[in-house]
Amino acid sequence: MRYVFVDPSAKGEPMVFASPVGRTAVDRVEEITGAQVAVERRAGGYGVRIDIPWTALGEKVPFKGGVRRADAGVIFGDATGTRVVRRQYLFDDGSQEVSDIPSETRVNPSKWGRFEF
Repeated sequence: MRYVFVDPSAKGEPMVFASPVGRTAVDRVEEITGAQVAVERRAGGYGVRIDIPWTALGEKVPFKGGVRRADAGVIFGDATGTRVVRRQYLFDDGSQEVSDIPSETRVNPSKWGRFEF
């Protein structure tokens, strides 16, 4: 999924994620299409490769040597696949909340790292 937190051109009301302790509004939430996912089981875990077209992320095709600040993460479910039990991000190790939807939705750009291409 792609969350666009601030989009002045968004039509309609933002999607609001709320709980008794807070709320987070996202101007636009959309499914990413065109991604290719490959999962490889390994001893003690697995490896995942995800190829996402830049255009699916709302970006123009980047030029070689470009840099973007971003983060990427994995959400781990329980054995039944019905409950989130852990979140793990490449750069932001402080975003681990799994029991409050608005907290799970928030992003912290000050903790993002560099993606170079």
